[in-house]
Amino acid sequence: MGRHEEAAAIGGYLAATLVALGRRDQALAEYSAAESEDPANAHLKLLFASFLTHVLGRPAEALPKITAALPSLAAQPSTLHAGQAILGATLLALDRTAEAETAFRRMTAHEVLASLPAVSCDFWFVTNLIDRNLLFEECRAYLAEALKKADREGDRGVAEKAKMLLLRLPEASP
Repeated sequence: MGRHEEAAAIGGYLAATLVALGRRDQALAEYSAAESEDPANAHLKLLFASFLTHVLGRPAEALPKITAALPSLAAQPSTLHAGQAILGATLLALDRTAEAETAFRRMTAHEVLASLPAVSCDFWFVTNLIDRNLLFEECRAYLAEALKKADREGDRGVAEKAKMLLLRLPEASP
């Protein structure tokens, strides 16, 4: 890892810590500085985009970062899954529903989910879809898969979250 990559990694960790402490303005400055140090770092762009969408409510600023990062994230199912989840949540926040639904279908494709550990399942995007009364059956299938993985892997936290979200869904159609 070179000097710029190390600086970006440290800046990203510092930004995440500042978010946890509720110091949003400082976190934004750290993410910006880290991105300046390593502008090609797709993982950092994804974290920064997630922060912009989920914490600051600025999805329009997040979208270019996600779209720049996605090609680099496609090689691994877990990073593809995370990228599509953040892309979908961002698109949904921009009221681009059809594109968000496409991102959800990409993130839940069999080849992506098959090797994904339970801890990598995304509940933020699924929660947003449920809140907007979208893709109930697809969300149900995804959450059922997350629950199966969590039970197999002994991940009680993921299992509980999946169960809570399953309870929010209306009864399945006959």
